[in-house]
Amino acid sequence: MRSELSTDVSSRISSPVRTSPEAKLCEADKQILEWAGRLEMESVDLREQSSKLLQELHKSGNKMSELVKQLELAHNSNSSQLLQRCMKSQSQTQSVWEQRLQEQSIQAQSNQKILQGLIFRMSRQLENQHQVMISMSKDINEMQDRQIRLESKVDTRREDFKASSLSKQLLSLGMK
Repeated sequence: MRSELSTDVSSRISSPVRTSPEAKLCEADKQILEWAGRLEMESVDLREQSSKLLQELHKSGNKMSELVKQLELAHNSNSSQLLQRCMKSQSQTQSVWEQRLQEQSIQAQSNQKILQGLIFRMSRQLENQHQVMISMSKDINEMQDRQIRLESKVDTRREDFKASSLSKQLLSLGMK
């Protein structure tokens, strides 16, 4: 199951997407939520399986207890051997269940670590994108301020030129 998840993650992250930064953020959020949902569902399944295994383990323990009681009542020459075989069988069964439970617990912990790593990396990427957008916004504001100042200077010079041109025309008319 873990190989499916890592394959899914790498194919989605490496595929080029040409959308706006807001759409990329939304897509990243969707991916995080999708991965979180998948891992949460897997965790729920593992918890259910663990619960079932514990129930089976409890049933096996009860059966073993009943067998021990029966063997104690029928204490004959074969009872010792029969008891040992039953205990060995029950012990092996219990060991198998405990091993499965431990493996599933380890798998759940591993999945949780993977999810935490993914969320951490995605939040870092989102934070970096946010910083880039802030920087771009500042640059655009500075460019707008410069453009306004430049247009103001051009308008002032145009007005000065018109005034000077008008005064020259008036002077030339006055001299004639």
